[in-house]
Amino acid sequence: MIRAAICEDDKFFIKHVYAKIRTIFDNFQEEYILDCFVSGKDFLEKIRERVIYDLVFLDIDMPEIDGISIGVVLRKNFSDVKIIYISSRESLVFDSFKTNPYSFIPKSRLDQMLLPTLSSLYHSMHAPEQLIIFSAGGIQYRWNALKLIYVECIDRILYIHFEDRVEEIYYTLKEMEQILEPHGFLRTHKSFLINYRFIYSIGKNEVVLDTKECLPLSKRRANETIQKFHKLMQG
Repeated sequence: MIRAAICEDDKFFIKHVYAKIRTIFDNFQEEYILDCFVSGKDFLEKIRERVIYDLVFLDIDMPEIDGISIGVVLRKNFSDVKIIYISSRESLVFDSFKTNPYSFIPKSRLDQMLLPTLSSLYHSMHAPEQLIIFSAGGIQYRWNALKLIYVECIDRILYIHFEDRVEEIYYTLKEMEQILEPHGFLRTHKSFLINYRFIYSIGKNEVVLDTKECLPLSKRRANETIQKFHKLMQG
């Protein structure tokens, strides 16, 4: 069962999006509930009733409260919720990163992006693990990429930070980058690889994680990091 909501102040556009999302969900043959809100204030009232959504579609430019502010509230109270922005304000795509959205879809590209975005999300929600398997020093490692937050290199030792533990291995960061990059990891600094799924925001010289940790972002890698992160967010 997927419980989803659309928050969009344009009554004509919300009907259009609602019909498209319903068609896609019907094709998934998945049970779902799809609620609609034409007011951010009404949506937040629903959230205060502790209604939990798996997925929320948000416009950004709305009266009373904007979609990014709503996203901040969602992320603070429901860490696992998937947020997809559908907005004509493409210039605000980087501002939306503070809510760690699953994707950002420009309204002008809705027809091209909605189906592949939801297909990717649907498959990721039903995939129990994304395994990383490799050998180092005669030991075979088997990691779940969805639980690996970041890798830090100190004095030729890699510290692998998971949600629930830290492991140490002797391996070069360059070789680890080749293994992890296909799984959505970004080289943000000479000493760090970060899983894009755990990035809360990207600043001028640091990356803030959902865990509230702040990791360094080197100047020469900043533009590439932002571009790759944006690409990954688009699915």
